[in-house]
Amino acid sequence: MGVAAVETLANNVLRDHAVRGKKDLPKNLLNEHQQRYSVDWWRLVDKVYFLPTLCNKQLAPPAFYFKRNSKDFKLFEELVEIRNSIMHGRPEKVLVLCRRKADKIILMNDNFPSNFWPISKIPRDFTPFNYDCAKIAYDNMKWVRKSLVGFLEKLDESYFREEQIKLISRIFRESDVDEEELLTNWREYVSVES
Repeated sequence: MGVAAVETLANNVLRDHAVRGKKDLPKNLLNEHQQRYSVDWWRLVDKVYFLPTLCNKQLAPPAFYFKRNSKDFKLFEELVEIRNSIMHGRPEKVLVLCRRKADKIILMNDNFPSNFWPISKIPRDFTPFNYDCAKIAYDNMKWVRKSLVGFLEKLDESYFREEQIKLISRIFRESDVDEEELLTNWREYVSVES
């Protein structure tokens, strides 16, 4: 679910905030697939990686925002692979050591490295719910979201400065205050300097 949420966030951010397209990026930054297809058809990992560069007026390379070889980014990439293997019905083969005894099969061991995703250590057999694995995914999705939201907040600050827009109230999340309350008692939330 976290990967799906990040994909939705990335697609919406690119739609609403992109100031350039792939044609404006140096060719040496793009692989063959990225050069051939529009950004909409890029892998999620690539969309997230290039998102700050595509949405920022200053053409900073993607590595300025995300370190592609960092443990967090590699984990994000693996979680996307895990999601894809579930969504596209590609369950992995699992190695299990069994013992036969008088018409019974007894599981002896399934704790082989090949039975786990290499970075997250999430079992490739994803049928049972595992809290520890869910926490790995949740924490990484929080990291990706925090990275993107932090970048977007800087974009908004820059926009307000450039357009000389002055906020006359603090910014609220939907959960912070009821919309009807804001509309009815807006004077309590607005500060106007003369």
